[in-house]
Amino acid sequence: AARALGWLAELSSRRQSIYDLRSLEDAVETALQMPEFTPLAAPVLAKFGSHRSQRALVGLASQEGYAVETRQAAVNAFCASVARFGVQLTTEEILRQYDQYNDSADRDVATQKILAFTLDCIESPTASVNSLEAERPK
Repeated sequence: AARALGWLAELSSRRQSIYDLRSLEDAVETALQMPEFTPLAAPVLAKFGSHRSQRALVGLASQEGYAVETRQAAVNAFCASVARFGVQLTTEEILRQYDQYNDSADRDVATQKILAFTLDCIESPTASVNSLEAERPK
């Protein structure tokens, strides 16, 4: 699985139109939910730039049941996707992110940072990932 995700990451990084890799979105999204594959799957989903891929990345980043590193990989990929393709989330999904952040006062600091970074990415879709580097959760 890791090797296949590596190949997908390589193919999705190339400028090519032979393969429509989005047909594999289901499989990559499934891999995203497995913490050992999240660091490989998240960047592939980011390169799809679809509503579905952005929703999956934000969804995983917002779930406290995952390790902080797993959630950071998802939010960083989401931000990269937004920087490249703009925000693909619906208004309702964006408002849900604001609600989650506003309700995070009693949560751990890492969760608050991840939720804040998600909103930063949504609010500055034209900003490059590098310009948000200082705000990226550690």
